Amino acid sequence: AIFKDDTRIRGQYQISHPHPRLPPAEENQRDRSDSARHKEVTKSSIHSQAGLRSLHQSQIYRVAYLLRDPTWQRKQNANFGWSDRHEIYPAPNPLLLDALSNANCIVFGCGSLFTSVLPSLVLDGVGEAVARARSVPKVLLLNGWHDRETCWSETDTRSGELVVRRMDATDFVKAIVDALDQGNGRQIPLVTDYITHIFFPSGTEIDIDESSLAEYCKSRLQEGGHMPSSQS
Repeated sequence: AIFKDDTRIRGQYQISHPHPRLPPAEENQRDRSDSARHKEVTKSSIHSQAGLRSLHQSQIYRVAYLLRDPTWQRKQNANFGWSDRHEIYPAPNPLLLDALSNANCIVFGCGSLFTSVLPSLVLDGVGEAVARARSVPKVLLLNGWHDRETCWSETDTRSGELVVRRMDATDFVKAIVDALDQGNGRQIPLVTDYITHIFFPSGTEIDIDESSLAEYCKSRLQEGGHMPSSQS
């Protein structure tokens, strides 16, 4: 996963279940008991103090598959640096592309955005297959609540305390569009090439700002495009 502050981490568990932050003096003294405590923390509410400390320190920007590098076997730190040259685009199962070409509706979600939904969308050719299915609805199902992939903590500049930041519906749409648009050769894709409708459960924690969604769609609007609609 690549974060907006350019932090890079690898491993599904590291992305979805980040370790709680410890004071610098304690960071190098983790032992096996930390793993047991970590499991309890990841089950706790992100609004608890322990849960708040376990959040990533920046928003996830995108995910990618990596070419296996033998040198990583000698590295214990999951944050060991890697660059764009390690990124690959695996081919999907041909049955997936066939299903997309014959679908009467394409649905994204629900699920963990960066470790469940997007890994299937960044596969080679999936974005093009979704874009070619022009006559079918393409529905994004928003989650009912946030997890540790769609929220993060920052230090408040005024109080100096940790506060929770959260992705909104526009951020979800951007993440889906960016994942599907990898390598398709189009400079500015239409949002409706990939998403035509948004559905969400009543009372969802995800903030839905229709003006923000409209502005994002307009920023990519080309002749013949339409803005997605939202429905509950």
